[in-house]
Amino acid sequence: MRMHSARKEQRDQDWLSVTSSSTRQPRPSQDGAVRNEESAWEPERHPGTSQRTRSCFPSPGHHLAFRDGFPSFTHLSSRSDYGLITVLTAMLRRRGQGNCLRRSVLKISVLEEIIDAGGDFSMLLYFQVIMESDKKNNAKDSMKRVFSGIQPTGILHLGNYLGAIESWVKLQDQYNTVLYSIVDLHSLTVPQDPATLRQSILDMTAALLACGINPEKSILFQQSQVSEHTQLSWILTCMVRLPRLQHLHQWKAKAAQQKRDGTVGLLTYPVLQAADVLSYKSTHVPVGEDQVQHMELIQDLAQGFNKKYGHFFPVPQSILTPMKKVKSLRDPSAKMSKSDPDKLATVRITDSPEEIVSKFRKAVTDFTSEVTYDPASRGGVSNLVAIHAAVTGLSVDEVVQSSVGTDTAHYKQVVADAVIEKFAPIKREIEKLKIDKDYLEKILRTGSAKAKELAYPVIQEVKKLVGIL
Repeated sequence: MRMHSARKEQRDQDWLSVTSSSTRQPRPSQDGAVRNEESAWEPERHPGTSQRTRSCFPSPGHHLAFRDGFPSFTHLSSRSDYGLITVLTAMLRRRGQGNCLRRSVLKISVLEEIIDAGGDFSMLLYFQVIMESDKKNNAKDSMKRVFSGIQPTGILHLGNYLGAIESWVKLQDQYNTVLYSIVDLHSLTVPQDPATLRQSILDMTAALLACGINPEKSILFQQSQVSEHTQLSWILTCMVRLPRLQHLHQWKAKAAQQKRDGTVGLLTYPVLQAADVLSYKSTHVPVGEDQVQHMELIQDLAQGFNKKYGHFFPVPQSILTPMKKVKSLRDPSAKMSKSDPDKLATVRITDSPEEIVSKFRKAVTDFTSEVTYDPASRGGVSNLVAIHAAVTGLSVDEVVQSSVGTDTAHYKQVVADAVIEKFAPIKREIEKLKIDKDYLEKILRTGSAKAKELAYPVIQEVKKLVGIL
């Protein structure tokens, strides 16, 4: 009993020594003043952003509880998994067990190394780490993986934001693994100026970050930097029949716009879309109504591959965005588009307040002054009502009720003001982010590396299945 008590006391002392040695000391600021302990732990902000760098070290404000001589992590649930592992590493080193842990290894590898290191104390600590991790991830479904992409060309507009990006931001908190790609390879289906395209990629990165895409919650990356996409695309291209691609609505529409002079890239880009999704074994894809046909192709390719080579790919499901297509302000029968030649048809998130007001004033409506919602017979006014509801968070009925007695001419100003208020903070954040080119490039490099880490083993297995590896 005395020996057991001595070991217990030594364990407690080891732990307390590690946690106390991990505490940062106050350091002088640029003006020479010594910062106190609390301010020394304030997360640092990256210049030009609102993002904070999270520390993985224990906060000096935390208190440890002991249960049967072992430290409890009950009060440390706000700390990251790897932060806990960092402290555990330091403690094991003090006990002479060497570099048995590394932050970069997967949890299963960590477990194996702890087992090799020996000691039930280490095992207990590890399982407490896992329990805390499970608590934090209960709200997310770790078995599901979301993928979506956006072309870098053109400036994000109201339709992009309400129809896709706003939903993307919410999905970051609903799924454990979320990937968003700037699909620059898709933009090559039409001629591009190289210098303009390079800048457009950075501008789109800034816009997505400003809208709320958080690199700590999701993986934001550049498609062309992950070569696995094109490798899988070729394998899938060899499985799809030409008539299937020629019957897709978007091919017909875009080929007609290009006077039936569309490129092979334009014809096969839906297969590259499928590769984008399947490279990560994605289970869910947020899409708009106009992408349903392409989702059916992705599902068919996944099922066709599974039928030929054995079950490998999950068949991804669509997540339809709550907001239906935002219509053009000049043609309520068409959707709002980056490429619309009529500059008054599309409201961009970087437009000035004066430009936004001008575009809404000239929005096509009808000769009835009353504000009602009837998409079938009053497409123009109904589009304004839908936009108003989406940017304010109100229901369509609430918007219509609040607009009783307002004629459509005045109502256009009301909608314009609501859009200006919604976009103002986003526009300011974009302007700040675009100043720091190095930061934007770093975000893409880091995200692309994470994406490649996920895609590489998938494509290696695909190569083995088809017989080229």
